[in-house]
Amino acid sequence: MKQVLFILAACVLFVAPESLRAEQSQEKFRITGRVLDAKGEPLPFVNVYVQGTTRGTTTNTDGRFVLNLDELAEVEIAFQFVGYQKQVVKVSPDGMARAEVVVTLRPENIELPQVVISAKGRDPAYAIIKQAQDKRREYLNQVEAYSAEVYMKGNARLDEIPEKRPLLIPKDAMPDSTDLGLIFLSEAVAKYHFQAPNQYKEEMIASKVSGFSQAFSWNRAADVLINFYENTVKVGGISDRGFISPIGNGAMLHYRYKLLGSFIDNDYTVYKIEVTPRRQIDPAFTGRIYITDSLFNIHSLDLSLNRDAGIEFVDSVRIAQTFIPVVPEEAIWMPLSISMRFDFSIFGFKASLSQVAEFSGYDIGRTFERRFFSNETFRVGSGANERDTAYWRSIRPTVLTEEESLNYYKGDSLERVRSSREFLDSLDRVTNKPTVTKFLLTGYEMYRRYDSIRVGINPAISFVQFNNVEGLVIDAEPYFRKILRQSNYQIKANLRYGTASEQFYSQLAYSHLFNYKNYRRLEVQGGHYVSQFNQMEPISPILNTSYALFDKRNFMRLYERTYGRLSYQQEVVNGVFVQGAMEYGQRNPLFNNTDYTWSRKEDRQLFPNNPPGFPIEQSRALIAEVNVRLRVKQKYETFPHRKRMLGSKWPTIFLNYRKGVAAFDSDVNFDFVGAGISYDLNLGMVGATKFDLDGGAFINNSAMQFYDYQHFNGNQTGFINMPPPSPFFAVDFSRPRLNNFHTLDYYALSTNQAFVKFHVQHHFKGFIMNKLPLIRRLQWQTLVGTNFLYSEPMGDYTELYIGIENILKVLRVDFAAQYQSGERIVPVMRIGTSIGL
Repeated sequence: MKQVLFILAACVLFVAPESLRAEQSQEKFRITGRVLDAKGEPLPFVNVYVQGTTRGTTTNTDGRFVLNLDELAEVEIAFQFVGYQKQVVKVSPDGMARAEVVVTLRPENIELPQVVISAKGRDPAYAIIKQAQDKRREYLNQVEAYSAEVYMKGNARLDEIPEKRPLLIPKDAMPDSTDLGLIFLSEAVAKYHFQAPNQYKEEMIASKVSGFSQAFSWNRAADVLINFYENTVKVGGISDRGFISPIGNGAMLHYRYKLLGSFIDNDYTVYKIEVTPRRQIDPAFTGRIYITDSLFNIHSLDLSLNRDAGIEFVDSVRIAQTFIPVVPEEAIWMPLSISMRFDFSIFGFKASLSQVAEFSGYDIGRTFERRFFSNETFRVGSGANERDTAYWRSIRPTVLTEEESLNYYKGDSLERVRSSREFLDSLDRVTNKPTVTKFLLTGYEMYRRYDSIRVGINPAISFVQFNNVEGLVIDAEPYFRKILRQSNYQIKANLRYGTASEQFYSQLAYSHLFNYKNYRRLEVQGGHYVSQFNQMEPISPILNTSYALFDKRNFMRLYERTYGRLSYQQEVVNGVFVQGAMEYGQRNPLFNNTDYTWSRKEDRQLFPNNPPGFPIEQSRALIAEVNVRLRVKQKYETFPHRKRMLGSKWPTIFLNYRKGVAAFDSDVNFDFVGAGISYDLNLGMVGATKFDLDGGAFINNSAMQFYDYQHFNGNQTGFINMPPPSPFFAVDFSRPRLNNFHTLDYYALSTNQAFVKFHVQHHFKGFIMNKLPLIRRLQWQTLVGTNFLYSEPMGDYTELYIGIENILKVLRVDFAAQYQSGERIVPVMRIGTSIGL
């Protein structure tokens, strides 16, 4: 494989420069040039634009730029970069016919402040920042509406590899020194529209991803438009909390400021101010912010975050923004360019992720049509990833480096190889080799990439189980999946045998997801199988096996059913999902068939399989069910073949109706109506609160069995329950609902009457632990919560708990206390993991 890459790279070294020259020769008129520093080194990311406009570009990593002009006339070209003096050069078409522009930028001509420090000992920067704080809200709300054109380029680089191969990485997948450098590259052109206070829409016009012609660029203008006029700013994906803006209200409690000097830019005096966190633990930036005199707005900034600020997943973040006056007479300054860089390291690898956005063509004060803004915040235009080289040559506002051109050429060449059947089949022969690890821990899967077919079976860790009803259980789950670009379908079987019950069970399910836009899905399943009374399965087979064998506690409660089920779901309009299901089957009680255990606790008695106090009888039932999930003003993104949901700031509402139908020999007759509400409240630096409220009642329970009762997700083990899957599992990408208890008996409060329950959980997200100097480096986080249930006729039940999460990134420990009327308070400890048990 590496020999192939070497040959391709050698070809590119000879071919790519010629293609670049061909690209240049096809333009009638454009300004080309290079920007250097005082030492003659190239300066990347310098803003190059026509003075007085937003038509411009930035230099690439070689310091080179290309600026296409519409008119053959003399223009003034401005060169601006944070930390350097702005320079303006007059350029004429005649001059450009003979030579390229070479500009050398000098460091800022900083005038040291002539202000004497006050008697209070404060640096004059504090007075400037105070003026900026006073104007913050004015600038935050200054522009009510605008549109802009955006060009974005993102890349990923592999900067360093470990000397020794990490154990988790296979030998044939370990990169070497030839893999260092640019490993990913993408570009996008978009139109960005905004209307106060918080409506926006982004339309991706063109997209290009190196080596993946069918993919869409991950670049988003909304991701880089970090507004430092907000009190706290969000930098996506690196922290659950926001970071304090250097000019936010109350910022002086978290920052120290130092005036480094001032310089003149377009008749404006610009103050250069150094900002540093007062305390190492503060969620604050380090770097420089430039404030214009008299206006006291942000001229530019260069700010960084490191792990001391509470970021996760990355080692450091750097944000640079440059603003220019778009409507000078109204003091309206807008972003000209924004760049972000993320550096991270893992297992000895060091890599970086960069993104640059250039804004132009501002239309300030634009009037939008009434329904222009909707819940759709992002849309990829038709054919966005089908633009040819000529299009990109005409639209790209910057010049590619030779490394970038090489990456595109190599990526396109490799894609042709990767998409061939011969290559995919050869890759399958390698990845489909069976290994002990696959069979034991991850499951074995045979993948035919060319046909998009997967055939596999579950891992032995879930293959082999134990319970006191069936004894040693062999539960194989073979499956077949075909995943297409616009749809997918799968067939899944369960083949199960218990040595103590000497009973064989099987079931088969077919599901078809017709599209990824409204997630229309049909599922048919049936068979002769065992199920937990609570179909949310509050205890996993592996956890029940461990307790039954090692602690002589059998928590899982099973019954037998022979059934057929048909279900259908679809998003009928944005945010409204409907699921309907019909099931007909025979249900039979089951009993313990073995008392086998490895525990030596002779005095401990096994629990009966059927919960005491609830008679379990044979039953034949026809049950119909309708579920509705309503998410008000759900935001979403639209791609040519799919829809991506982003959630909503409003609560999510759940409705449920379940009917036991007395027909076709069915011996049940009941009606259940339920409703729930789920809501997340972001409290900024203090953390976030999650809240769920559920209630329901059997308005008719004239004929029903324990199988049909309302059950609750109890827990009698030492581990925190993982949230159950949503009934809308194909579409519900929001957080799982908080309907698990810490210490509740699995079936003691099951009811066929009415109930109400709520769950509240607050995550401090470092607000407390970050105040502790030694512990904060562990990045542990605290949480508190409460669970409450009232169930007729059993009464009420309450839990309170406090926990520590993010331990080694995957562990969580809760300390809980339960209270039930007439019983003593019992404290317990619960452990949870992100991988689930």
